Amino acid sequence: MLRYFSLLLLTGLINIACAQTDSAFTIRERYITAFRQIAVEKMKEYKIPASITLAQGVLESGAGRSDLAVYANNHFGIKCHKGWEGDYFIKDDDAKGECFRKYRLAEESFRDHSLFLTSRAHYAPLFKLDILDYKGWAFGLKAAGYATNPNYPQLLIKIIEDHKLYDIDRLALEPAPVLVAEEKATTDTDPAKKTETDQDVDQGFRLQQYATGPADRQIFLLNKLKCVVAKPGDTFTALALDFRLTPSDLLYFNDLYSGYVLKAGDIVFLQKKAKTTDRDFHVVKQGDNLHKISQMYGIRLSLLERRNHLSSSEPLSPGTKISLNNRK
Repeated sequence: MLRYFSLLLLTGLINIACAQTDSAFTIRERYITAFRQIAVEKMKEYKIPASITLAQGVLESGAGRSDLAVYANNHFGIKCHKGWEGDYFIKDDDAKGECFRKYRLAEESFRDHSLFLTSRAHYAPLFKLDILDYKGWAFGLKAAGYATNPNYPQLLIKIIEDHKLYDIDRLALEPAPVLVAEEKATTDTDPAKKTETDQDVDQGFRLQQYATGPADRQIFLLNKLKCVVAKPGDTFTALALDFRLTPSDLLYFNDLYSGYVLKAGDIVFLQKKAKTTDRDFHVVKQGDNLHKISQMYGIRLSLLERRNHLSSSEPLSPGTKISLNNRK
């Protein structure tokens, strides 16, 4: 009985340990999601890998749960140092009652972290490294005296690799896609003389460049609606954070279900789709379905279903005309 009880106790302790590990991982993931965009912006501005910034933030602030992060918005443990004229927070550290910088917003801490690294000569060798060399940066920070912990580089590298933060660096360096497709010109510029064949030929995506969004992301207009083109690695959570929406908003705007995985090239609307468009019908091509057509023209899927007496799950035959604006 005692042996059985000991086995149960050991199993319970193992389960608790695993639960704590999972919980810690989830907490770090939430932190990374919350500050990913800020880190990417600082990467573009100051040439510091976003992976390094995020890993340092996770490590130095306990994923946002340290006293410094909670009460002083200080995510990197930066002390007052000579010349600091801002607010401060007193905390015991290497010595009793040390002075740490206090910020109004967490974003100010991220900016000050970037300025701290770029304005001190002993960190200059870091900026000669490849910006994707997160291991070089991790060891370089230790060599430059950023931290006293002898395992500091390994701790940063483990966070980066556990959470695949190197992918954020790579995505941040990718150029914004330019996928503007102009409507095909016809030989006659009079719209009244445009034939049915002309409409069949030039149907499709018609994206217009509109503005530059967060992290230099290109925002397009399609049917006068704001949208973006999904890039490799994009998720609804990340896009929602970038554009101050919720993942549920994006799923609703795009007639998608929870669990849908974004693919590179997907059109993602940032607002509710329209009721009408400037085209009367779409001629089905191989591989078309109602949802694809809905995204192609920025028309609500439910309206296409009603107007054509179809279900979005029904296969479409090539050559079928799909009414975009009115009932058949």
